[in-house]
Amino acid sequence: MNRTLKTTLLPLMALPFLFAGCGERHEARSLAQDFMEEHMPMQDYEVVRWSRLDSTFFVTPVALKAMHAEAERSKIVKHRVGYQGYTPKLLFMHGWFAHDHDTISRTFYFDDKLQGIVGVKRN
Repeated sequence: MNRTLKTTLLPLMALPFLFAGCGERHEARSLAQDFMEEHMPMQDYEVVRWSRLDSTFFVTPVALKAMHAEAERSKIVKHRVGYQGYTPKLLFMHGWFAHDHDTISRTFYFDDKLQGIVGVKRN
C-alpha cells in the first residue's frame, strides 16, 4: 500500500501545481510580448528563448523608478509607459531575442498577480 501511494497518488497530487506553473509562465510570456509590440521600438525580432518565471522581494519602488527612467533614456521603450503598479513581491522573466543580426536580452518585471509589467530593463 505504501509503495502504491508513493508511485501513484503523490504524482497525481503534484499535477495541478505543475500545470499552474506552466500557465503562469505562458501568461508572463504573453504579457511581455504584448508589451514589446506596444511599447518597444524593436519590431522585427525572433524569440530565442525565455527563462523560467521567478520572484523577488528586492526591487524597491525607487529602483523601479530608476528602471523606468533608464528605459526611456536608453530608448528601450518608444514613449512614456503606464506601468502596472508596484507590489512588494515581483515576478520576473528574462527573454533573449534575435534582432538585427544580434542577440539581445531584456528582463521583464511583473506584479505578483501577473496583471501587467511593472518594469523592463536591458541586461
